[in-house]
Amino acid sequence: MALVNDVKKEINAKIVYIGPKGAGKSAAIRSIYSQLKPESRSDLKSMAINGHQMLFFDFSYPLPLMKEGYSVRFHLYTIHAEGDTALPWKMLLKGVDGVVVLADSSKGMTYANLESCTLLADALSHYGVSCSDIPISLQCNKTDIKGALSPEEIQRELFPEAGTVPVPVVATTGEGLLDGLHGLVTDVLRNLGHSGEIRLSESTPPSRSKKIPEDTEDSFLHCSVDTPGFEVEMAGEPLVLGGTTVEIPLRLKGGACGKSAEFKVTVSIGI
Repeated sequence: MALVNDVKKEINAKIVYIGPKGAGKSAAIRSIYSQLKPESRSDLKSMAINGHQMLFFDFSYPLPLMKEGYSVRFHLYTIHAEGDTALPWKMLLKGVDGVVVLADSSKGMTYANLESCTLLADALSHYGVSCSDIPISLQCNKTDIKGALSPEEIQRELFPEAGTVPVPVVATTGEGLLDGLHGLVTDVLRNLGHSGEIRLSESTPPSRSKKIPEDTEDSFLHCSVDTPGFEVEMAGEPLVLGGTTVEIPLRLKGGACGKSAEFKVTVSIGI
């Protein structure tokens, strides 16, 4: 579940990358980190926890999907686990808002991929959550190697009944990683909107079942909500709340991204 910081006016959402040992989870996190705009991301950190190595960082989502001025930050996590992997993953998946299942496309890795999915389901069930309750992105790494299984084959093995569109990725080069992350971020935002934790604007990007236009992906990487050139306009009719108090709906438009965000201003007039 997303955490709300009322002091910073931020909604913090958690995404975990899970997959078998050697699937490329750490490489994927590092590659994503290197491609995001430096001013939008935190430092990349590594922390030892009971013999396991956790890798994580967070970044601000540039599209102004806000709840009365609240922005959204996404926190990406993975673990390089040694030995019995159930406990560290169970701890990491607490309160998760979205999951990337990073499958290994190499031949002979089907059972290891299935083990990761079973581990994911067991860890979520510990918190009363099922895989159908949160957005999951199936990303198939090492699709560039000889004899790799196709994403469709991997999906049939891991999520045969799900409507998830598998994303082919190459963690070492970064290919496909941002497209997969962008799709999952979109689904997480929609999920939070349905739960009432945020209100989505009309400029919400398409779901990941559709191809993401290049200009949309570019704004995901390089837009900044601090750019100048914004304008404010009415977003509806003013509402009299009672007495001399009026609620005025406004829309903030412009900036380098050309996006919009709606908010409300309450005015009390003394007569």
